[in-house]
Amino acid sequence: MKLNWILIEAFFGLVILSSLLYGMIGRSLMTKSNTRFLDITLRQLIGFWKGEKVSKYDPEIELKLSMVPVSDSLPVNCTAIFSGNATEIRVAQQIEDISGTPNIAFVNLTKNCIAFKRERRYLTVPVNDEEKQFPIAYSIQMYKDIVQVERLLRAIYRPQNVYCINVDKSSPPDVHAGMEALAKCFDNVLLSDVNVAWGSFSQVEADLRCMKYVYNKSSDWKYFLTLTGQEFPLKTNLDLVLILKALNGSNAMVSSTRKRFHKRWLHAGPPPINVTMVKGACHFAVTRGFVHYVLFAKGMKNYTKWARRTIFPDEHFFQSLGHSPQLGIPGDYTGYPDTFSGSYRKITRYTIWRGYNRPCHGKWVRSVCVYGVGDLSRMSRAYELFANKFYYNLQPMALRCLEERHYRWTREDILGMRGTRLDLPFYSKLPNVKQHIPSGLEHWS
Repeated sequence: MKLNWILIEAFFGLVILSSLLYGMIGRSLMTKSNTRFLDITLRQLIGFWKGEKVSKYDPEIELKLSMVPVSDSLPVNCTAIFSGNATEIRVAQQIEDISGTPNIAFVNLTKNCIAFKRERRYLTVPVNDEEKQFPIAYSIQMYKDIVQVERLLRAIYRPQNVYCINVDKSSPPDVHAGMEALAKCFDNVLLSDVNVAWGSFSQVEADLRCMKYVYNKSSDWKYFLTLTGQEFPLKTNLDLVLILKALNGSNAMVSSTRKRFHKRWLHAGPPPINVTMVKGACHFAVTRGFVHYVLFAKGMKNYTKWARRTIFPDEHFFQSLGHSPQLGIPGDYTGYPDTFSGSYRKITRYTIWRGYNRPCHGKWVRSVCVYGVGDLSRMSRAYELFANKFYYNLQPMALRCLEERHYRWTREDILGMRGTRLDLPFYSKLPNVKQHIPSGLEHWS
């Protein structure tokens, strides 16, 4: 009996210590070594308490934990910031850090790829078999600031995934040199160089080229996601896998059929295929079957040629295909094509647009909020997969705190201590999940 009470006291003592070290009480006190020790010891105690047989040392878990970045000593309490603590938010807003690794420095930093990945702590093994069996493909469009793009890549990196990064052809030479050096360290990171001009077909062209690259690189990935270099995930890779499985083979896009958008394509004449033209968001998540259709289906060459004559094709080229069930495209939504409102949610991207009575605590750039620290509290409760957008040198604690939470959650994934942070029924009940063309991924749900 006495032994049981000793174990109980030890258990709750370690829970309190865990809270302290994770920043739930006071400021962050974590270091790389004591965080790994705490993670493993806490898992052992919880396992013992549940009656599970847990070994003292699990080399596989230790290896994975050693790859996850740890914020050694952030000068703010990120947990308090996510909770909306006004005092802590004001402190964080005053912290300025305009330093950043120069683009050209990545040429030298990546000369020893093994050392680079070890020092930057890339997770080069899957968290678990569920991740391993559900690879994801990405298209990332960038123009500048490798230091921020590399932080995005590190956050979403897994060896089973495939990444295509379009480095704008007009980017400075040091950006191209640095990205070429970075990509050489990863077998699953591919580079493209489409010259992207805002509002032109080149934005579509960049995603089309990346679709082709990742399709040819691997036949294993299940979904294709589009990103830009100034975004950051709101979910871990395992979260993304579980959410994409909950989509049950459907594509995640939003669209509008409002007549005021029709002028964007009417001057080009009728489309050469039986497509329902809609205007939508340029961020989306689509199945491999959708990508296959785009790359190889009869009529796509003519549709592509026609779309080059339209205005802002990045907002209707893919989106119209995704809302045309008459074409039989895998994952297509079969309901009413106006999905900007109602129960249909834009889950791919958390964005604050000017004019919708939502505050921006960073600054407005072309009517889009570049996030500040004060935006994290609302963002922390979002269902969306990624947040757009951040500047690494604007209120830098915003991105740093988001990173800290991301890697804390990743450690929880590794330790099997996820809890209930995901509301999977929310995703599985979306209209596109209930009404879509079968894609062959339904058995994954």
